[in-house]
Amino acid sequence: MAQLKDVYTAGKGMVGVILPDATTSARYNQLRPSVPEAGLRSRRLRCSDYKIDNASGTATTELALAQADITAGAKVLLVDPLR
Repeated sequence: MAQLKDVYTAGKGMVGVILPDATTSARYNQLRPSVPEAGLRSRRLRCSDYKIDNASGTATTELALAQADITAGAKVLLVDPLR
């Protein structure tokens, strides 16, 4: 997370976070996006500096979300891949 501060300080781009699913993984049912969001906020990133999405368990959705984040100007992608 320390490296994210450099991106924020540079004022370039946003951070895209892509979670794999919310139905088959207990950790996402319990934690939801609040844990990644808390980490991003601890680095003083504003809501407009990052976007958290869920791939809903499909590789096609995961790829589409990554492409959409890049198109929207993401310079950093944090992806927890589907297993």
